[in-house]
Amino acid sequence: MTEARLRAAVATTAGLLALGALWWLPQRPAPRPRLPADRGTPAPAVARGDTIRRGQGLVGALRGLGLTDDDARLVIAAAGLRGTARRDLPLVVRADSAAVPPSDIEFHVADDRAVRVRRVGGGWEASQRRLVWTTDTIAITAPFERTLVRSFRASATTLPLHLRADVAYLVAEAYQYRLDVSRDLSDGDSIVALVERRRTPLGTVRLGALLAAGIRTEDGWIDAVRHVDARGRDDFYDADGAPLRTAYLQAPLDVARISSNFGRRRHPILGIWHDHAGTDYAAPHGTPVRAVGDGVVLSMGRNGAYGNLLELRHMNGVVTRYGHLARFARGLRPGQVIQRGDVVAYVGSTGRSTAPHLHFEVMVGGRQREPGRTLRAAAGTPLGGADLATFRVERRALLARLGVRALLPAESLARSSAVPKTDAALLPDSTTARSAATSPAVRGAR
Repeated sequence: MTEARLRAAVATTAGLLALGALWWLPQRPAPRPRLPADRGTPAPAVARGDTIRRGQGLVGALRGLGLTDDDARLVIAAAGLRGTARRDLPLVVRADSAAVPPSDIEFHVADDRAVRVRRVGGGWEASQRRLVWTTDTIAITAPFERTLVRSFRASATTLPLHLRADVAYLVAEAYQYRLDVSRDLSDGDSIVALVERRRTPLGTVRLGALLAAGIRTEDGWIDAVRHVDARGRDDFYDADGAPLRTAYLQAPLDVARISSNFGRRRHPILGIWHDHAGTDYAAPHGTPVRAVGDGVVLSMGRNGAYGNLLELRHMNGVVTRYGHLARFARGLRPGQVIQRGDVVAYVGSTGRSTAPHLHFEVMVGGRQREPGRTLRAAAGTPLGGADLATFRVERRALLARLGVRALLPAESLARSSAVPKTDAALLPDSTTARSAATSPAVRGAR
């Protein structure tokens, strides 16, 4: 082979090898055209809540949210709002991204109404919607401290402060015939309550009905369970189905302190030991005196050591006496029918008395009885039959939601009166039903 042919063969072989190597190398994909979407993913839409406070100027507030003064005025006009907030005004602000001004603002103008203003073209359009209330339940525990309102205000609950006070009033109302909450409770007693809570999507909260409650004193637990009977009457009952509402109030004065109890005592003027036939309530001169029950005026007038004395006759042979009165209610006369809670007289210091106070007696069959115990015993008619069966089912469900185990009647005989008050369990808020099996047995039902 000539030298020229040899060189040609070598060159051909090298070329073929080079082409083979290129064939087996990884193929690089051809570049594709750049689409507009590849320029970067747009920021997601954002929404946040805020509140314009009462007395705050709306233009300035909306400017702080990113609107221009002109847009702020257009939004206010479209929503039909005034230039200054007349109440706290919750709102939800929406924008296409955090980098652009808001395009959608929803004002919570009432508890159940919202106005939504949206940017449309170069202007703003408003629409209204009714807010849907949702209802759940919340359990609250309040160790008693001085007063019921103070106790609930200090409780660990998510309810707003003003609604905590409302819970205290609901509990006091439920127990007004069984307990005098201003005098019968002491520091260390325990209170639990299950109430309905109503809320809107924008955060407004209202209080619904009190469903159940429990108060633990040195004498044990007293339950209050709400029940509507077969005739549609709504009332509170203890765990045995006996109504808390009695024929009588527990005290003839709204605000007072007991200065002398029923029983043996040394007379403050005579200095001798004798049987005190009633309960003395110390109160300022002129404090209104209420009739503790429905009845008829039996007598009224001056009566020796009693001073000005009023006697009321009630059903079943019960007579109540109110002594040392400054004066009687205007127009009151013997034989007049009065209703429970009517103001019948005013506190004074007439007769054998050292200071303004009310001497209060309860007589049954002509004999003086201890007022508190006697009036508490005058309970209404307990539930029976189908009403009682329904109530027992409701009671167990409500007490379970309250985080409390409902004891059977036989168990209630051995309820935890020996357990120190400091052992009472403190229940956290609850918006869902709790299982009675997993709830602490903090009390026995009465």
